[in-house]
Amino acid sequence: MLARPLTEDAYAPYGAVVEAKAAPPREANHGRAEAWDDLAPLVNARQGARPTVSLFRCAPLVGTRLSVRRLERHAHSTQLFVPMNAHRYLVVVARGGE
Repeated sequence: MLARPLTEDAYAPYGAVVEAKAAPPREANHGRAEAWDDLAPLVNARQGARPTVSLFRCAPLVGTRLSVRRLERHAHSTQLFVPMNAHRYLVVVARGGE
């Protein structure tokens, strides 16, 4: 598997790339911040479920090789990756059957 740079076109089969700079910001916090609203939908299509946001703090990978043994499938809900304090970040995605 070869890591590729994240682009909107390359990622389109798997979902959307959310970028703060894609739309003009609004002023927030008395002019001390910029805010980008409604950049991506938050969906949970399971009956009786509501959309939620969870935060995971992941340990960094040591080395340059990664063995992927299994992937999660989110068929009914959105998932958002937000690298925090990371210079390099890898997300492995696949369509069903790949």
